[in-house]
Amino acid sequence: MKPLGKKYVPNTSIKILTLWWIISVLTACQINRKKERQPVASAFGETLYLDQIPRSVFANKTGEDSILAVKIHIDKWIADKVFEHFARQNVDTTYVRQLARQYERSLLFDLYENQLKSGIGDRIQIDENELKNYYNREKQNFLADDTLIRWRYLLVPNDHFRRNTQLKKLFFSQKPQDLEKLESFYKDFIDIKIDSSGWISYRKALKIMPVLTIRKNKTSHHQIKIHQNILYLADILDIIYPGNELPYDYVKPKISGFVKQRKLNREVRKLKQEMLNKAIEKKQVKYYFP
Repeated sequence: MKPLGKKYVPNTSIKILTLWWIISVLTACQINRKKERQPVASAFGETLYLDQIPRSVFANKTGEDSILAVKIHIDKWIADKVFEHFARQNVDTTYVRQLARQYERSLLFDLYENQLKSGIGDRIQIDENELKNYYNREKQNFLADDTLIRWRYLLVPNDHFRRNTQLKKLFFSQKPQDLEKLESFYKDFIDIKIDSSGWISYRKALKIMPVLTIRKNKTSHHQIKIHQNILYLADILDIIYPGNELPYDYVKPKISGFVKQRKLNREVRKLKQEMLNKAIEKKQVKYYFP
């Protein structure tokens, strides 16, 4: 019961004051670590000291936020130690150590293998014919998931009839000299892509040209559209529909990466065999069977 006539201080206030003291001392400990270590919690023989609480727990926080952050950190530390204690009592630690050794071994293998690959990666040579031969053998497995287009486009304000009439003629012309003449109008363009190489998904193309349409069963065509006072010129050179085989130039980076990885794995296997042969030669390994 609360004592009559006296001011009652709840336990939460006492905890807040205690935690505020912890933070103050913790800050001092962070500055001078030569002082005697101050414990803040213990569980099953293990102790959490002030200087073990990372400064990031309460840094950039003020007042009750910093107090709450430290309290949460201490509570979690205690809860983890309690759970660890009961886990050790109920789990076969021999099995845990076995798993830890297996994980360490696997991690060691991966790190060393990656180190070897990093050392020999620059020496791997990939021939263009090798990539094309691989594509020709496996192209039935490279199928489009989305509609892709290869195109050229030009976006210009629809505010000058004579200029835009000339731009249409130059843009759709097949003459190199006409395409060169487009350079004199560059300052008027909103966006342009003259290079006809490279593929883009139809969905991404719509973000550039919202009024773009593709005609089924027609792989190439011109489009002239006006939208929101912008003149859109598009030269659709090729279209690939979902389920169609992907072109070589589109999948070449993927094939190149696969072929390089395959060669790296082959070189690593050679190195492993050399290591084994060397160990056998030096009698560092033995076989106990005929």
